[in-house]
Amino acid sequence: MEEIGVKIGVNREIGVNIYLKGQKMESEHEIQVSIHQWVIRNRGKYPELWNFYAVPNGGLRNIGVARKLKLEGVQKGVLDMAVDYPTKTQKNGLKIELKKKGGVTTKEQKEWIQRLLNANFEAVVIRSLEEFIKLIEKSYG
Repeated sequence: MEEIGVKIGVNREIGVNIYLKGQKMESEHEIQVSIHQWVIRNRGKYPELWNFYAVPNGGLRNIGVARKLKLEGVQKGVLDMAVDYPTKTQKNGLKIELKKKGGVTTKEQKEWIQRLLNANFEAVVIRSLEEFIKLIEKSYG
C-alpha cells in the first residue's frame, strides 16, 4: 500500500482533524473558537465587537428539530458570524462566512452574500483568525 501523507485524528470535542504531511488542518470550529476568544479579549480596543455574534445555523440535527427550525425561519446559507455595527467604510455592518482552507461556499451562501452586499453590508468569506483580525482593523481600527 502506498502512503499518501494523510492521517486522520479524532478529538471528541471537535470531531475529525485531517493532517497532511504532518501538518494539521484547522477545522472551521477551531478557527471560529479562536476568533471568538480574540473578540472577547479585544472588546476594549474595538467596542463594536460587543455586537459580534455567531449564527448557529449549521450542524447535524434530527428531522424533527430540522422541521421545527425551518418553521421558525432558519434558512440555508446564512453566514456564520456578524458584527451589527456600522463600519468606518460606511457599511451597515459585517457579515462573515468562515471556511477552512479548501472549503467552498454553497450556492445559498453566495446568494446571501450578494443580497447583503446589495444592502450595504460588508459580506466576506474568511479562512483564518488572521484574516478576521485584518477585517476588524480595516472596518473599526
